[in-house]
Amino acid sequence: MFSEEKKKMKSNHGPGDRPPIKLPINFHVVFENHTQPGGMVLSWQIEQQIIRTNLDFAGTGISFELGSVTHNRNAKWFHTGVGNDYEFEKAHMRKIRAGDAKTINVYTVGFGANRSGAYGYAHYPSHYQNDQGWDGVLLNYATLPGGSEEGVNLGRVLTHEIGHWMGLLHTFEGNSCDGPGDYVNDTPTHNGPSWYCDAPMDTCPGKEGTDPVHNFMNYAVKDYCETEFTSGQTERMRDQLRVYRGVENA
Repeated sequence: MFSEEKKKMKSNHGPGDRPPIKLPINFHVVFENHTQPGGMVLSWQIEQQIIRTNLDFAGTGISFELGSVTHNRNAKWFHTGVGNDYEFEKAHMRKIRAGDAKTINVYTVGFGANRSGAYGYAHYPSHYQNDQGWDGVLLNYATLPGGSEEGVNLGRVLTHEIGHWMGLLHTFEGNSCDGPGDYVNDTPTHNGPSWYCDAPMDTCPGKEGTDPVHNFMNYAVKDYCETEFTSGQTERMRDQLRVYRGVENA
């Protein structure tokens, strides 16, 4: 799959000479009850999330604006854990999803009482044509700005998940010092999530560069660790938006 994808991704443009892109984000708040522990998200949190996401993507030429906001009382969905009931989840996503391939639909949920560190997941752009109704981002509501998930409540989990929605893989994809990794040439190879950013790491000393501990597509236990996309990641995101999501000026 990826060899064919790589052929499609060939472009005569670098990230610096492409026009700006603005994409809408629809928020679908899935909640159990009208309390913070029950999943209720306040309007200022959504507004701050849009600001945070725009700041994080500022160097890519990609920006975001708030589309619609819906509120959906559904205790079962709110508590459904990752991978526990995909068919149930898909059915409800299809009912409330709005927009086309260029629209990011974010569904804030709780991922169950014992979330096991589940903060979010997203669907890759290459999957859109096969299952359009399931396209979007599932996000732990407690990771929004001001949320209750200490350390990861600055809004950067959504930045990471939107990176996936635009076709980025983890920088440690494959958990190995060998192999293609994330298919981006300027992200140094490393053999697993970094988690921390307080000191340099080099888990693949035979490869060029040290572990990208500040990259948005790494894993970190604190939001403040994640601060950057590379030029290669920007180019991949824009290429995938063009090929799979029909963003003509990408």
